[in-house]
Amino acid sequence: MIVGQMAISKFPMWEMCLKDLLTHCDKVYLRFDSINGDIKILDKIPEVCGNKLGNVLISEQPFHKWMWREQLIRMLDGVKPNIVLSPDQDEIFNSSIDIEIKEFEKSDKDCMMFNYTSMPTEDNRIILKGKPYPLFPHMKVFRWKPNLSYNGYHGNALIPSFHKNKWWLSKTQIAHYCFYKKEWIKEKVEKMKTYSVPKYFQTYYSTTLDGFDT
Repeated sequence: MIVGQMAISKFPMWEMCLKDLLTHCDKVYLRFDSINGDIKILDKIPEVCGNKLGNVLISEQPFHKWMWREQLIRMLDGVKPNIVLSPDQDEIFNSSIDIEIKEFEKSDKDCMMFNYTSMPTEDNRIILKGKPYPLFPHMKVFRWKPNLSYNGYHGNALIPSFHKNKWWLSKTQIAHYCFYKKEWIKEKVEKMKTYSVPKYFQTYYSTTLDGFDT
């Protein structure tokens, strides 16, 4: 069984991203952020998911860099799926993902690491000098095993026990919609200041968060 997971709060295009995830899996297990989320979204989730909805965890835990991921993976302890897809609420896989997952299932790899496309924007403007964000591969698909945990998390959405020689570097890319509309950028940048490495944008994009090029 292939399951999808997603943490949802209030990203304006959450429904589009969730609907896309539903096309790639048998069931979805979701985390809803009751502190920062829009309660109207919680009411709409069953309608969007239909019979593919496995469960929704309504979390009252404040944002933590990896505990929200831990809450999601713990939801699967009794489900025991084969493969887990775990995009964010602002991400969509390219259409080749289904074929590549079948190839991954036959391999001895533990997880799939994905690069990103250049940032999609509503008016096709170029931001971040045409570079993707994030710039480095992130784990968005993995093979479920008992007792997996994000404890010891160090970044890139990666489960720490998955060693590099067991990574599948995916040919499929992910589209990241977090900067899709220009008016979203200011709020997103302010949020990123709470968790982004301070020199990340200066080092890799020749800009700072405060000087974010739009």
